[in-house]
Amino acid sequence: MQVNKEWIRSRWLEERFGHAYYLMFALTLVNFILISYRYFVEQDSIMQQIVPNLSIFTIILVVFYVPISILIGYWHRRTQLSTENTIKRLEDPLLAHICRIILDTRIGKSSKKEIDELQEFLSKIDNESIK
Repeated sequence: MQVNKEWIRSRWLEERFGHAYYLMFALTLVNFILISYRYFVEQDSIMQQIVPNLSIFTIILVVFYVPISILIGYWHRRTQLSTENTIKRLEDPLLAHICRIILDTRIGKSSKKEIDELQEFLSKIDNESIK
């Protein structure tokens, strides 16, 4: 029986995305709610009178927490994300290699072999994106 490595790698990547972006997000949110309730409500008799149970605390927290986190996320996307992406691109060795070959080609320093290898590599990426 032959195992398709690409299929396994794709499922592994999807598992990591599902775990990191969705399952761990939900678990950490529940954990945050439980810890906050225990710290702020269960330890204080006045707060216990105001917020008598975990369900009410969760509703109150979500009503305030979600809009605040949306505003922070919006700010991050509008101001910080482009800076982070720029820094990542400046440190990307593949992008640097491609740019070097393009520059060398323009000034006549690239070998035919380098150009062919880059074209083949980019064709593979292009063909994979079509799938």
